[in-house]
Amino acid sequence: MHKRDVLLLVSLLVAAGLAAGEPTAQSVLATPFGDHAVLQRDREVAVWGWAERGTAVQVALTAGGTAVANANAIAGADGRWVARLPPRPAGGPYDLTVEAGSRSAIARDVLLGDVWLCSGQSNMEWTVANAKDAQAEKAAARHPRIRHLAVPRRIAGEAQPAFSAGWTVCSPETVAAWTAVGYFFARTLEADLDVPIGLVNASWGGTRAECWTSAEALVALPVYAPRAAAFADLYRRWSEQTARSGPDYDSLVRAWYRANDPGSAGERAAWADPGLAMADGWREIELPARLKQAKAVPQDYTGTIWLRRDIELPADAAGKGGMLNLIRVKDMNAAWVNGASIGDSEQVNWFRKQRIPAGLLRAGRNTVAVRLVCLEGECGLTGKAEELALTPEGAAPVALAGPWKLRLGTAFAAAPPMPVRYDRVPAATTLYNGMIAPLQPMSLRGAIWYQGESDTDMAFHYRSLLPAMIGDWRARFQQPEMPFLIVQLANHMGRQTRPETSAWAEMREAQALTAREVPGCGLAVTIDIGEAENIHPANKQEVGRRLALVAETQVHGRAVASSGPRFRSATVEGAAMRLAFDAADGLASSDGRELTGFTIAGADRRFVFAQARIDGASVVVSAATVAQPVAVRYAWANNPPCNLTNASGLPASPFRSDDWPGTTWPK
Repeated sequence: MHKRDVLLLVSLLVAAGLAAGEPTAQSVLATPFGDHAVLQRDREVAVWGWAERGTAVQVALTAGGTAVANANAIAGADGRWVARLPPRPAGGPYDLTVEAGSRSAIARDVLLGDVWLCSGQSNMEWTVANAKDAQAEKAAARHPRIRHLAVPRRIAGEAQPAFSAGWTVCSPETVAAWTAVGYFFARTLEADLDVPIGLVNASWGGTRAECWTSAEALVALPVYAPRAAAFADLYRRWSEQTARSGPDYDSLVRAWYRANDPGSAGERAAWADPGLAMADGWREIELPARLKQAKAVPQDYTGTIWLRRDIELPADAAGKGGMLNLIRVKDMNAAWVNGASIGDSEQVNWFRKQRIPAGLLRAGRNTVAVRLVCLEGECGLTGKAEELALTPEGAAPVALAGPWKLRLGTAFAAAPPMPVRYDRVPAATTLYNGMIAPLQPMSLRGAIWYQGESDTDMAFHYRSLLPAMIGDWRARFQQPEMPFLIVQLANHMGRQTRPETSAWAEMREAQALTAREVPGCGLAVTIDIGEAENIHPANKQEVGRRLALVAETQVHGRAVASSGPRFRSATVEGAAMRLAFDAADGLASSDGRELTGFTIAGADRRFVFAQARIDGASVVVSAATVAQPVAVRYAWANNPPCNLTNASGLPASPFRSDDWPGTTWPK
């Protein structure tokens, strides 16, 4: 098993678990069909819910008390029924009624329009409240035909049949919490197509694509099968633990610490005691730091670590509470102030702020103690030194950056196994189980997908993972041709100053290959609207607009420009290379200046920056130091300077003419 898989499995095995449990919404009518729902127009609509086994169910879509569509079903052995309403054009509002024996339900203000599943990681999850011009956007959000259904975050060990949530109607009061990319996508489509739009938002920041893929699909992929197997084993262990000891993980894990970690011994953790004699075993470390990189912790160590720091507070801090900011904590952690616990966390790589209750702070010396669980290479407290601080209520922050005391606690290799938990962090299959499975077999117009930042280290394997996930979703939603639109990763990190290798460029290539090779897929290029210092660029308006243009051309057949120039081929012409493109409305420079972003290489595979010029429908690329070129690349960097567009201003996707192995290719 790959080292990454081992680390993932170990990190999960030391975590705590909640039961997958029963469905959260075993109602006669499932959550996607509540008040204000949008149902898919112009195609059969699957509607489902629960009733007593064998119950005959009648479903009707009514307007003014008159049925415009009807369907029937029989509840199966598990009580679930699925009815299928016949296709209807866009319109509404309607009532959706269900009669199931003695049970009934009605959903009001239901529209028929286009329903889009919005999924991915944080750039899809990013809300309107955090987008560019948020206040103006909220004030202008008066689009009652656009609706939003947020699927609650849920890690699950098995495919879940249901969830609890509700549709919201677009207004200045509601839109702030919506997916920004989804909203701006919907706003363009509603205006251009004149139909209602429903957004089903199933997204979670920092997650890998394997989390959103079923176990059955992952098993067919050699690289990902071990990850699915590791999670299945973890879930089995958690199930056995729960059957043996009950579901109260918190009690189990605290008992484990008291019994096995010397710093946690006693009712009040021994090493958090302000009166502790700091004798042998404690050493000094400057924080913030990655502890293994700072050689404060052995490279192969996995186990608990304790940190302590004394600070002086003024007299007016006595009896107050405040806030402890530990900035970014890499692994499981707990904190104490003056010997009193102020909470613990099992989040990985999380910004950790913990409230200090009133009464804990003192005038003069105060002791902060932190227990970490060290697993990964960067365990420790990391982030900006100026933010590592304790802030008494109503006072200025007191810096905690600088010298701390550190002591190793207990090594996992020398202790009994910790209680396990399967839902500490999203792992392979878990978000498919908890957030995608309960939507099936919802009738959709298509899906929009903004994800990949967390998979850049495995960009080569993403070439097989993303198509597998798309095929898996299409099969499970019973829509084999369901459109799937991909947002290609934006430019990010430091501006390119020399030709370079780039995992982000390889991820963009994997996304473009999927869009090109998998039927029914489209690509929205965003290489020009990212931000160097912000992995969540604020201009979500343009991302949504470009996605909508792709939808209008590929899904609705409208004659609008939706793609920038697409590289087709490269031909050597003496000391230059001529590049041909598919560009319906021609080639242009976005800023009217000389083309940038091109590099060229000879047989030695050493790329140099190149001069490039538009020559009719092609681009000619050359460099004085490359007399016999064999390969050209464009925008091949994390954050490249690049300006090739079409006449509509849509950017060319990054590309390369070679197929030389990249940084994420199997070694």
